[in-house]
Amino acid sequence: MLRWKLAIVLTAVMTAPIVWAQTVKVTDFKPDRADATAALQAAIDSGAKVVLVDDPGFEYLVETIAFKSDQEVVFQDNVRVRAMPGKFQALGASLFKVHNVKNLVVRGEGNAELTMNKADYQDATRYKPAEWRHAVSMRGSDQVVIRDLTLSNSGGDGVYLGAPGCTNVLLENLVITDHHRQGISVISAENLLIKKCKLINTSGTPPAAGIDFEPNHVREFAVNCVLEDCDIYGNQSFAVHFAIPKTLERPISIIMRDCRIHDNGGGVHFNVGGDYDAEPLQGTIDLIRCAISTPRHNAVTFASHRVGGVQVRFQDCVIDNRNNPRPPFLLSTKHLVDIGGIDLGKMVVLQALDRQVFQIPELGAAGLQPIGGSLTIRGDDGKEQVYDLAALAARHPGMPEMRQFTSAPLDLASLRPAPGATGKAENPVLIRRTGRFAQYATAGQTIDITFKVGWSRGPVKFPVKIFNPSGKLAKEMRVEIQQVGGEYVLPLAATETGVHVLEFSTGAGIKVMSPAPGHGFLTTDKGLSMFTSNSDLYFNVPADLRTVTVEVIAEVGESVAVELYDEAGVVRASQDSFFGTKYLIVSREPSAKTELWRLKLFKVVEDHYIRLGAPLPPIMFTDPANRLILE
Repeated sequence: MLRWKLAIVLTAVMTAPIVWAQTVKVTDFKPDRADATAALQAAIDSGAKVVLVDDPGFEYLVETIAFKSDQEVVFQDNVRVRAMPGKFQALGASLFKVHNVKNLVVRGEGNAELTMNKADYQDATRYKPAEWRHAVSMRGSDQVVIRDLTLSNSGGDGVYLGAPGCTNVLLENLVITDHHRQGISVISAENLLIKKCKLINTSGTPPAAGIDFEPNHVREFAVNCVLEDCDIYGNQSFAVHFAIPKTLERPISIIMRDCRIHDNGGGVHFNVGGDYDAEPLQGTIDLIRCAISTPRHNAVTFASHRVGGVQVRFQDCVIDNRNNPRPPFLLSTKHLVDIGGIDLGKMVVLQALDRQVFQIPELGAAGLQPIGGSLTIRGDDGKEQVYDLAALAARHPGMPEMRQFTSAPLDLASLRPAPGATGKAENPVLIRRTGRFAQYATAGQTIDITFKVGWSRGPVKFPVKIFNPSGKLAKEMRVEIQQVGGEYVLPLAATETGVHVLEFSTGAGIKVMSPAPGHGFLTTDKGLSMFTSNSDLYFNVPADLRTVTVEVIAEVGESVAVELYDEAGVVRASQDSFFGTKYLIVSREPSAKTELWRLKLFKVVEDHYIRLGAPLPPIMFTDPANRLILE
């Protein structure tokens, strides 16, 4: 609280009339109707304490403008600043930059507007697709106020707060509308107050939310961030997106108070469990006196929330679910531990008393710990019913016996191409996030490994590490592919005989192809991470193994259907479309030899993951012609 009192005092000082300070008008710098960049930037660079962006009788057409420290910039009534058509070709070109700035006030008067040309940027014949052409890009800045303006039509976010982190920022009375990716993206910020803002009408590319809290790296932060008295509506996807699936170094602390959320593609989405293989993310998220309604998807979604991590606390919130066919709450996880750390306070849901309240898909090993607070369902006739939260938890105890699920170690040195394997390059598998491609090669052999982009939001760049059969890093390189359908051919020149591993990580959907036999994907650690891949995957089942266990995970709302076939082609386990975590567990009798089983994935929506449970060898093949076996 003391920090915000200090921020308020500083804001009052910085926004008071500065009658004694030097003031300049942009019109004094002779702005050109066709390109006013030089005039506007010269006024800002002049060193004046106050820059008045006055009305020249036409809209200011500009390229990127950089704000400076220790300055107040006032956009006067009827002023419209617009990105120059045809410019901003760079993928990260923003209209205004607030980079490494301190003590800055940017404010508007009347109907002042800062706008870009979203439809142009979405036209792939005119611009390379991208999601970073922001109206305001803020990095590494302190004591910044932006208020009383309309920010519209960017090719990215209305306001982007990125790394290095920003501190002591006030965004007030802004209309942030019709942006391509987000109204506001909070990547790294401390002491951020967003007050009396409208975050509306985002559409274009995911997440397509009103506001998104999404630190990208463990050293980034979202500390003492407050949304107060804001309206969030008309956004293509979630109104509020908490997307922090990483365990940050610092606990998060976010408050939403007296906000109104309605008519978005989704409501409030929590994905704050932290890394799959690390301790849970810590911190708190509080929603106080907020009203939530959405006509299409769940009002409140918890994805991979887990006990011992972030505490999500509601206080006196109301969900109006009367016009939504879906249940108001969705709970899902891909972690092995229980879902916990949720308190509904005194929550009221408006809907018929006999309707479903919680949608809970396959939780795998995880159970649901009792949810705190109380939940009252209120029908149109005024009748009320208290929902039994304790009974809900009792119906979802989880599978404690699966919490030790793990992948077996794999002895790569013992792998050889199966007899008769001829190799098949083409396959339908798209890898997203981390992939580990294993390829057998003999010393002196060169195999062309092809990376092909099957899906992306723009040009693709990702690192590749090549490990030789002895496990040593042989080479590091960077792959760059400009568009969907583009390819990069990597010559794998083997200096040793054995299995080489190519490790890469990308947010795009990447197909990896090799014409040579003896290749597959490792499913160790976090598993085989795939994207929109209707496919058949093959794996070895040791002769003496009595239980086959396969873990299949589909992200929230991104369902998949599975069938597990034995070597004879008999379906041994199956599950129609689901999302969440599902274990396919099959008992078998020992066989005379190692068998080749098949996992069929179909009706795939988007992100899904596969892990083979120990003692299965954790490697899968896109075709029997590519099979590796243990000698």
